[in-house]
Amino acid sequence: MSFITADDNNNPWGDDPVKGNSEARIRAALNDLNLEVLVYKPPDDARNWKPADFLVWWRDPDYFRQGSAMIEVKESPGKLTFPVRDLRPSQRLGMAQAGKVSVPYWLVIWWPQLTKWTISEGARVLVYLETVPSATSLDYMWLSSTAGTDCATRDLAPILRSVLLGEVD
Repeated sequence: MSFITADDNNNPWGDDPVKGNSEARIRAALNDLNLEVLVYKPPDDARNWKPADFLVWWRDPDYFRQGSAMIEVKESPGKLTFPVRDLRPSQRLGMAQAGKVSVPYWLVIWWPQLTKWTISEGARVLVYLETVPSATSLDYMWLSSTAGTDCATRDLAPILRSVLLGEVD
């Protein structure tokens, strides 16, 4: 797998470390997808518009499938709810623009109190937030069922692979 990152000098071949343990776990899972993968990690820098934490292009040579996706990684401070305020305007815009060009946008949330991950479709999250503008949080059960799936860390790579390949709704 190839990672393209940017350092403080905006060098696209720099080795920008991921921020936080959640992003590091997703990076590790992307390394273990058993697909040909190219990942771009935009810098966590207020000077740049960043629609997601990871931009992913993949190819599955066994089944002649290929695709792309955006992945935003979050960590929930709550046990069963994720605060809507933690989704920045640039991320909501990224969800909307990804949908316009048919690129899947995945909101991946680590729930430390549950030791679980949710992998949810950004398009469904965005529709919900537009339908219920007064929403202040997203429910774990909704994110892990209606909007996506959930998994334990040990299953993160195979579940993420299945999500990217469209095998899991």
